[in-house]
Amino acid sequence: MTDLKEVAELARELRALRRSAQLTYQRLSAKSHYTAAPLSAAASGNTVSTRWHGGGHGAP
Repeated sequence: MTDLKEVAELARELRALRRSAQLTYQRLSAKSHYTAAPLSAAASGNTVSTRWHGGGHGAP
């Protein structure tokens, strides 16, 4: 099980990186090949997938 503090820290880092790169979730999605929804969910800290799946689908 992932520690909640680790999830919160990951979420903070993801938000900070996205802001510093001046990317919207849509632009980040295009660059990362994940859809905006899982990227936003991970950055919220509410959910973090244990299996990221690329290829433009963004779903495990």
